[in-house]
Amino acid sequence: SDFNIIDNRITIDWTMFISNLLSLAGVCVAAFFASSYVIPLAVVLLGLGIMIGNKYLYGARPLKRLESNCKSPVFELFNAALAGVSTIRGFQKTQVYVDRMYDRLDSWNIITSYMWLVNRWMGIRMAFVGTLFSTVVGIIVIMSPSMDAALAGFTLSFALDFAESILWTIRHYAGMELNMNSTERVVEYTELET
Repeated sequence: SDFNIIDNRITIDWTMFISNLLSLAGVCVAAFFASSYVIPLAVVLLGLGIMIGNKYLYGARPLKRLESNCKSPVFELFNAALAGVSTIRGFQKTQVYVDRMYDRLDSWNIITSYMWLVNRWMGIRMAFVGTLFSTVVGIIVIMSPSMDAALAGFTLSFALDFAESILWTIRHYAGMELNMNSTERVVEYTELET
């Protein structure tokens, strides 16, 4: 599982982070065509998004470590039960292993639920940031008498992408950082005494 994350997920998160960062820059450039007043607003809202992202990471880091620590015993017990299934059945201890598996799955599920709650916490706040940006850009477009309809539509369509771009930029950065736990575990296991 850790090697899968290192080989696949981290590279995908890195690629998507760069892609969304470029998309975010494109949104800001497109909004700048509407009015130069949009750039300070975008910088302020980007700063607000980074603050929200930092709070998200502050809560998500320990939860990710806990989730990883709760996931390993589930696989360990499954492998042990699979290897010793004839012995478990021979001594009629099937229910003992089933109960242990349920306990470990419950622990893993609780932590995973908290991870999703923290994820949704960030998503709602980023939606508010994006809504604020889109609303202010819309007001600027309406108040600009010299703006033609094509440029207004172009600017508004990009402004609506601001929330999604900032959310996914921060989410993929967070994914990269949180998935580095797998790298820490692999390094830790390579340094164990044989």
